[in-house]
Amino acid sequence: MYSILSEEYPQEEDVSAILSYIFKKRINDIEYTVPDGNWNWKFGINGFENVEVGFMSGTGSVCDYIILKDGSPHLFVEATQTTESESRNTSFGQRATKFFVAKEYYPDIPFVYLYSQPLTFRTRSSIFCARLYKTHGIPVLYRGNCELDLIGEFEPFATDDEVMRELNSIPKRLNNTSLTLQKRGVEYNLSARLSKGANTDISSDPNIGMVTLISQTLKKLSATDVKVVVTNHGVHKSCSPGHKFMIANRNMNLHLEGFDISTRLSDLKDSYFKQLTHVVSEKCSTILFHVLAKSSGFEVLFHNHAGSARSKLVTSEGLVSVPKKVTIPDLVLKYDDTIYMVEGKVQSGYTQGLKQLDNLDDFVLFLTKYYPNCRFDKGLCLSVNGNTFQHDDVLFWLNSDGSYA
Repeated sequence: MYSILSEEYPQEEDVSAILSYIFKKRINDIEYTVPDGNWNWKFGINGFENVEVGFMSGTGSVCDYIILKDGSPHLFVEATQTTESESRNTSFGQRATKFFVAKEYYPDIPFVYLYSQPLTFRTRSSIFCARLYKTHGIPVLYRGNCELDLIGEFEPFATDDEVMRELNSIPKRLNNTSLTLQKRGVEYNLSARLSKGANTDISSDPNIGMVTLISQTLKKLSATDVKVVVTNHGVHKSCSPGHKFMIANRNMNLHLEGFDISTRLSDLKDSYFKQLTHVVSEKCSTILFHVLAKSSGFEVLFHNHAGSARSKLVTSEGLVSVPKKVTIPDLVLKYDDTIYMVEGKVQSGYTQGLKQLDNLDDFVLFLTKYYPNCRFDKGLCLSVNGNTFQHDDVLFWLNSDGSYA
């Protein structure tokens, strides 16, 4: 039995690609199934009796999908829609942290990156990252064709000097703390800003990933232990041993200039992930409602389950990004000429949910541009514990015992 676990909505396109990768054959459209009347926090998949889709919670840098085989970790998958044209460091650097954190917990489990769009590698930064990934033997696959390794044409780095030379030759931005690498005897100095804006702790996710990826590559290419000191980091306050930066580099002798600690001091105190079942969870309730509505003929126009990855809005003109300043609901459904805006909450957040539904005027205006002839309705989706919740403004509820209505 294969179990595909996710912290967020398990995108059908992602799950199709994961199944294609596991079973070594092209699998396109899939459809989730739900037991009638009672839910066990798992979906079935039509045509796959030996596959289920469930949910997990994890560390601060858990990958997007954990695939279990007969209950044990079998494959880790990080899925992304970001390309290097949108953000060169987020597309590669930030994602790298997930790989190294997973390796600390499960060093022998394969890890795959799954991109929803082909990558073009038009920038020196993206080519540099591709070669770093290749050095670690990380597959970078295209979701539309899992047989296509997106970094297959690139050569891995052979020496630390080669890494240093290529990084330092990338054009630098003026008035910016650029990534540069220098070697001083047995020590490397890596210039990288790890703070973000006015936040002076370790908070820049893209550079957390880049520092980790570069440092781990230097370690891999060295025959001896290496020491990396991060300079120009802008950090005034160190992080806890459980921070993802510390966990990802706990096998490294990595220091921040001006601080007297090494990432090597970090311990793994918590598990990498925990499978969820029969919990009070806003996210799980809206995802179940999403799947049930879709199987009942509703069109899912938009989703942002409990602040997880937001989708684009489905329109007759194609997929459209919702402006970031517009207040959004968790789920938007359409049936005939009616559009339903759904806000998810746990039972104690009922009143707050009603207030949030009253703050969607700008979102309605945005929807009206693409659906001018529709009427709009709204309501709550609740996760409750031991109680039914019959109110006219509650469209759906999920009980922690698995019952729902």
